Amino acid sequence: MRRLLSLFACLIAVGGAAVGGVSAYADDVDAAYCPYGSVAGTGTWSPPETTAMQSHSFVWDTHASCTGGDDGGFYSITFSGTAIDNCVTGNGAGTLTGSGPEGPITGTFTFRRIGIHLYISGDFLSGGERHTLQYWLDILPPGSDGSLCNYTTAPLIGHGVIADWTGPVPPPTV
Repeated sequence: MRRLLSLFACLIAVGGAAVGGVSAYADDVDAAYCPYGSVAGTGTWSPPETTAMQSHSFVWDTHASCTGGDDGGFYSITFSGTAIDNCVTGNGAGTLTGSGPEGPITGTFTFRRIGIHLYISGDFLSGGERHTLQYWLDILPPGSDGSLCNYTTAPLIGHGVIADWTGPVPPPTV
């Protein structure tokens, strides 16, 4: 499964494809790829994630080591926003901030949740350039109370693609 996801991520980096219903708009062959496991972090949800579909605020702090082209390097990105979801389905949107190889990062993102997977599609400015971001993160529920669907904080791990965006900014597709 990881190899299949990595193959799809590479396809996005060099041409623009779709994975998990999230459209990618990367048209920069110098795009950076962040292999599975190189994107890690922690997510927090308020109120906690449960089986009940409800509105949440969330913050996901991530760190990524990405290789390739002019967008390769270390990224520290915080995703903040709101979602209508539960521990297995839903979607949301918000803002992203942080730093990368080209300087400070500011932008927006949308996401879809399917099981433990978060399919994130974002657009950000950094170093005077517009970039697209596609992350596929897995939530690793702690299950400390015996439940995999009841948590406030959980580790995140995944992979992604970051690329310069040279065309018009498309509408989000989640």
